[in-house]
Amino acid sequence: MTKQLPDRRFRVKFFEPWERANGVTITFQAGGGVYKQIRGFESWVKNNSPGSNIDVMKSVYQVAASCRHLAHAIAPPDLHLKEAQYRVTLIAYGPQANPGTIQGAQRLSQQWCEAAAALHCNGYVMRDFRPPNVLTRAGVEGDYVVVDLEYAGPTGQPWDPELPTDWDGNTLTMGVYDEISDMYQIGVMICSLDLWQTVTKPRLLSEFVQLLSAKQVTASEALCHRWIASANPEYRTAFKSRLLIINSFFGDAH
Repeated sequence: MTKQLPDRRFRVKFFEPWERANGVTITFQAGGGVYKQIRGFESWVKNNSPGSNIDVMKSVYQVAASCRHLAHAIAPPDLHLKEAQYRVTLIAYGPQANPGTIQGAQRLSQQWCEAAAALHCNGYVMRDFRPPNVLTRAGVEGDYVVVDLEYAGPTGQPWDPELPTDWDGNTLTMGVYDEISDMYQIGVMICSLDLWQTVTKPRLLSEFVQLLSAKQVTASEALCHRWIASANPEYRTAFKSRLLIINSFFGDAH
């Protein structure tokens, strides 16, 4: 019986609210969902996600529904006006991603950039690309999902709050957070993987990270880079086709 249980680190109690930072509460549901609440949403947005609001969140999760590597909502976000409380029910995913092989890092890089591209082509940025927000899809090896989309918002917003701990002096672009800021943070995440310190890095990977760190590549360009395209020769053409479909589907909404 115990052999069938998940690792103790990844066990959670159903229906017991988990208090996170800044008024965010997570409750795991027995049916595989995650109920997320943010108290005092307007104040939370001002301090954590400038330019966002409930309509932005609804739109972000609509965009996410078209991308396998962004968290999916079971029910759209809403705002309880009397309590000023944001609420959304999400699909539950597995533990934090931390691939131990170069091939795993290659897939993870591809999927991070695919998630970024889906947001960017609709005018949004993630703004919270960091390791704890990238989870594995339960039961599917090498399949990753970016969560905590509440930090996402319109691109090009001036950043007045204190800088998050995962950002550095190069994250913002002329005082604003834009698409290239997201790509820079993806580079930071790649460098934070355990294997970055323990294995010999392929030349293409080092070149890819250098481009991200220098803010010289967009998400769409990154997906055509040889580091990602070499994993799947047909990926470059397939991604461009998916991007056209995403743009045509959401083009009238923004």
